[in-house]
Amino acid sequence: MVNLKILFFCLRVAAMNPSQARKAASPLIPPSSSEQSSSVLGEEFGRVGPPLRCKFFIWLVVHNRCWTADHLAKRGLPHLEVCPLCDQAEKTISHLLVGCVFARQVWVSIFQLLGIVHLAPNLSVGSFSGWWRKVVRAVPKEARKGLNSLLILVAWEIWKHRNDCVFENSRPSLQVVLKY
Repeated sequence: MVNLKILFFCLRVAAMNPSQARKAASPLIPPSSSEQSSSVLGEEFGRVGPPLRCKFFIWLVVHNRCWTADHLAKRGLPHLEVCPLCDQAEKTISHLLVGCVFARQVWVSIFQLLGIVHLAPNLSVGSFSGWWRKVVRAVPKEARKGLNSLLILVAWEIWKHRNDCVFENSRPSLQVVLKY
């Protein structure tokens, strides 16, 4: 489970030079994730950063391959008609990560701690990828690697919480996602 301490650790590590970052993060990085990986934003979060499963999840998000209600409906499979977190809109991955009222509360809570609440998603955000690009361009270059890691880890936590709500009948809880 990722908590706020790990998220802030990622931000600190990203500000270090590469040799310091590798040394500081080595206990957290499994050997298989040490190879260079790419993202929609380029090679910005290569060796140090989120676990490989989180990077793979973001790849699925960017390529619209997550098994949300819209994909299940296309295949005629049973699915929830509305988002399990906000009980409002049909569930797509972009809605789940940036359009959902619950998800926006998560982003605002984290961005408030960092002093960048103005970058949190709002009602006009169309897609997660578009919002991600906009946010990354709005911060100084030195902070981009850490911010990318933060965005990936928070999106992963929202996805895991959604899965708990769908498969374990949990109730949406901001405190659970943020692990206060």
